Amino acid sequence: PFRKIGEGKMQGTAGQKRVMESFVRDFPVPLPPLAEQQAIAAYLDGETARLDALADRYRRLLALLDEKRRALITHAVTRGLNPAAPLKDSGIEWLGQIPAHWEVKSIWMLFTLGRGRVISNNEIQDNIGPYPVYSSQTSDNGVLGYIKTYDFSGDYLTWTTDGANAGTVFFRTGYFNCTNVCGTMKPRVREQDIKFICYSLNSITSRFVRYDINPKLMNNVMARIKIQYPPLPEQKAIAEYLDQETAHLDDLKAKIETLLARLGEHRAALISAAVTGKMDVRRPAG
Repeated sequence: PFRKIGEGKMQGTAGQKRVMESFVRDFPVPLPPLAEQQAIAAYLDGETARLDALADRYRRLLALLDEKRRALITHAVTRGLNPAAPLKDSGIEWLGQIPAHWEVKSIWMLFTLGRGRVISNNEIQDNIGPYPVYSSQTSDNGVLGYIKTYDFSGDYLTWTTDGANAGTVFFRTGYFNCTNVCGTMKPRVREQDIKFICYSLNSITSRFVRYDINPKLMNNVMARIKIQYPPLPEQKAIAEYLDQETAHLDDLKAKIETLLARLGEHRAALISAAVTGKMDVRRPAG
């Protein structure tokens, strides 16, 4: 509540607003007798420690789910769904062995690579429509907004070329747009399952991101990446299997994130009630 009130008292320009010193200096706060202050602080120490420990357990569980998801995808796209399949050396050091009947192909052999274009927030606000604009973000499936026109149609892969999410690959279909920090991959080969390739690339692109001031995975690097390439029926089977398994894990993750958010809300409400005298924190003797 203090922060919300402070936001309403800010002064200055939009880019450099600040809360004045007098706002903090003159801000009234409830001040119970010292014994009550100590009792409230002791109560909140105990209760917030319990809630924080539970939150840490939820965060560890989320990390384990992310690890399980990555391992599941990596194993499926590199070894397939038949554990008895004979293996061969892929010829790629970090890939290791793959099923003997699989091939290895470079991305440039499978896709025509391109880029999105500069699409400003003003353009989105002035041309609101039905077609999504995908950006470098990963939240909301990368959607920045919606406009009246589209630049791409059909099935594509896109990836984030710049920034913290560089190398993240998405499957896109239908009519859409991409900003200039998105690379695009239009299939050159009809007989392939690009969802399988999306899973494969997401398991390896971090190896090819250039990490300096601004992480990057540019088109020329993406084009040279080599991936394992099973026959089309196996590509489809693996993609369908991973769609199902990752959906289950993602649903579980969403439920845990909801619990974590509610825990944070409960923590804030508990503190607010205790320090404003809306609840009695004194414990009965014995």
